Amino acid sequence: MSTPIATPTVAAIQSIATQRYIASETLRVIGNAAQASRGIVVDQNSIQTAARAVMAGARGGTARITKGIRERSAFTYSSCSRGVESAVIAVSATEKQLSIRWFYDTACIQLARDSYSDILATSSTTASITGTVTYRSLDGTIVDYQTIAATTGGSAGTMVLASDAPSSTSANVASAGVSCTAPNPSISCTAADVTHLSALVQDVGATLNFTLSPISRLGAPWVTSSIVGRVSSYTAPAGTLSLAMATENWVIVGAPSNGGAIFSGTVTDSLFDGAFTANSLTLADAAADATVTVSAASGTILQTDTGKSVATFTLDTSGNGTLTYSNGTTAKIVNWIVLG
Repeated sequence: MSTPIATPTVAAIQSIATQRYIASETLRVIGNAAQASRGIVVDQNSIQTAARAVMAGARGGTARITKGIRERSAFTYSSCSRGVESAVIAVSATEKQLSIRWFYDTACIQLARDSYSDILATSSTTASITGTVTYRSLDGTIVDYQTIAATTGGSAGTMVLASDAPSSTSANVASAGVSCTAPNPSISCTAADVTHLSALVQDVGATLNFTLSPISRLGAPWVTSSIVGRVSSYTAPAGTLSLAMATENWVIVGAPSNGGAIFSGTVTDSLFDGAFTANSLTLADAAADATVTVSAASGTILQTDTGKSVATFTLDTSGNGTLTYSNGTTAKIVNWIVLG
């Protein structure tokens, strides 16, 4: 039987339950920073380019903006470029459909992610985005399926709500919301996510508040940003936790927070394919006597007062990997979520 996720206490980092808890806390920071980091390079993002185009169409006043067709078109993809293929269809002056395929290799043979977005102007300054993202492992197996609903433009910047499932026909196992200000040039975000762990008969979640500030675009195609913020975690019986929006901030309702951690460091994101790494990220959870250090795509969980390593994890650029506990057992990580 899996070990329940426990509320951390001092020196609790020696327990497997708390190591899972701290790893999950860290992965939530990395995963949410990955999404927000792309907002800093908004001018390089195909979805944002399409959104600006449909909002410009709405300003022309020549088309309806109240309803989109919301049906996926048949796409003809561009030639492979740096492991990415893309296609865009102009449905009307105020609606575009976009599909992007990311590959593990630069020759565009081994598919890693496949995204679809329908971008519809809702006013002359705002647009809605609906779509899906399918994630595949190196052997081609679908490991995660996201349903996306977002808004962009206006004073609120970008707001995203995503649901996670193992496949398009499976029940949702997680939901997440991210709301960020428009880059100027820093970007401030609030985020929250809830994961339903059926094997443990538990819900776990986290809320984050953080700021990303661009440092450099030297060495393109990568952009590096500093990050600083706080994460608060939640654990409750199954079916208890849910997301809510409060004054443009994502929150978790259903149970009080277990505690939290502070974090800082740098994150790096690709201008071209959305590949993400976390560099020099440090997270400190005083209640659990835990410190996590992340370098590139690997992390080490330490007991703070002794400096001893108690667990490690490795990730690929899409948030999939393995968590290894102090007793040698392992858990799979899929799209930034610990599944065991």
